[in-house]
Amino acid sequence: MLEWQKIFDGSLERSLKAGATLFRREDPVESMYLVRSGQIALERPMTDGSALTLHIASEGMALAEASLFADAYVNGGAILGHGSDGIVLSRAA
Repeated sequence: MLEWQKIFDGSLERSLKAGATLFRREDPVESMYLVRSGQIALERPMTDGSALTLHIASEGMALAEASLFADAYVNGGAILGHGSDGIVLSRAA
């Protein structure tokens, strides 16, 4: 475990089924995430119905850390779990 990952010690662990939505663009920011296994893709829905993948986080990577400084998720669209396990660090922590 890398030193910075220790901020997740004692945080809630969560499993996501493939295709599950973790959060959507403009949702209130509540947490950041550490991917324990699998992948989580940050995707922005486009007006034509397709999705633009902005980032793919895999094991050991953090996701949505910059959003902790905003009121709502603005940079990305929906976050979709692709059969992933992760740790959720609440913004309140």
